[in-house]
Amino acid sequence: MGVPEILLLSIRRQRQMCIRDRIKEFRKNPDISELFFIIETYLKHTLSSTDTNMVLYWLDVLHFSTDLVEYLVEYCITKGHSSLRYMNKVALGWADAGIKTVDQAKDDAAAHSQIYYSVMKALGITGRNLVDSEVSLINKWVGEYGFDIELVKAACSKTISAIQKPSFEYTDSILSLIHIYEPTRQAEISYAVLCLKKKTS
Repeated sequence: MGVPEILLLSIRRQRQMCIRDRIKEFRKNPDISELFFIIETYLKHTLSSTDTNMVLYWLDVLHFSTDLVEYLVEYCITKGHSSLRYMNKVALGWADAGIKTVDQAKDDAAAHSQIYYSVMKALGITGRNLVDSEVSLINKWVGEYGFDIELVKAACSKTISAIQKPSFEYTDSILSLIHIYEPTRQAEISYAVLCLKKKTS
């Protein structure tokens, strides 16, 4: 037998009240209250209860300092991303990488900026920024796959020589094959390209 609707509504109201009380309690902390003011100034709008809960998640669960949360918001805004959902992805990435201080986050941002620039240069991309899907692929190559930038650049070069245009999808196909077969020599890229040509011929 299902739970009566009136009981579900009562549970939801109680949960909402608990969330509001928790938010009020956190806002009594002057540092957190100031942090919310800074975030709302960056975003140019008042945080919703969902947004507020996400910020509290960074503080309470990910154990980010207020300084790190402030830098997180600033970093994402300067990259053109004002969505809290996007910021949460970055926050989770930092947490997975063990980043706990602003200096560590800045070092990580600088390293990734250099990687992104190197990939764009290798593919001959100019006059635009990377889109989220392209950034995700680069992060997969150097993060999940653990490839160094020289190998990624070599795959980009092979992409240009094979299809005469930049293609993140094609480069991803090369690097995914390399990841599957775990080659130890950069020359194996040619083997991966050969396999792709056989598939498309």
